[in-house]
Amino acid sequence: MAMWTRLLAMGVVMAVSFQAQAVPLADLFNTGVDSGGLVLAPGLADPHYSIAASPATVISNHPAWLANDAVGTPGGSSWIGTVNPGATSVAPGLYSYTTTFDLTGLDPNTASITMLLAVDNSVNVLLNGNPTGISHAGFASFSGPMVLNSGFQAGVNTLQFDVTNAGTGPNPAGLRVEFTSATAALPVPEPVTASLVLFGAVILLGRRRRSAV
Repeated sequence: MAMWTRLLAMGVVMAVSFQAQAVPLADLFNTGVDSGGLVLAPGLADPHYSIAASPATVISNHPAWLANDAVGTPGGSSWIGTVNPGATSVAPGLYSYTTTFDLTGLDPNTASITMLLAVDNSVNVLLNGNPTGISHAGFASFSGPMVLNSGFQAGVNTLQFDVTNAGTGPNPAGLRVEFTSATAALPVPEPVTASLVLFGAVILLGRRRRSAV
């Protein structure tokens, strides 16, 4: 009986140990940073964000905007746009900024992203072409934090930031995104896996008892 009790306890321990382990999304970056997460100098191309298939440009902030983090700041962010500096006027209309990240090897149902947004003039966020319900208007401070925890898919995912530059004539426009958290969990073995392991332990125990007779 004691042996069966120990086996039951083993099954419980295995079930507990098979919990989802969240890991950071290493390929999702704030706007205006390099591949090491350091803030880039204005005028450089952003390696992670594009506008109509062309790299977005890291831009100095308009005086009325939330100030960029200092160049070289780890974990910071900067404004991006079509042209530097940010005080430059551009045509009114829609500008779609996109960035991608890969969930290969992770469970998309556990993915969660928390973001801060600043924009001139307004932005709607889409995931894989679908509206997320996340939007913001305002450039003097960050919104949020805003949480996205559904709509993810296996493999490569695309975040799209549809920025509207309001007005009837050219005026400044830009986007700034900062992620405070971005994680997904490693796949968890199916419960049957633990059951099979436990069943194997029972078979092995039976064989040992027979061989001892």
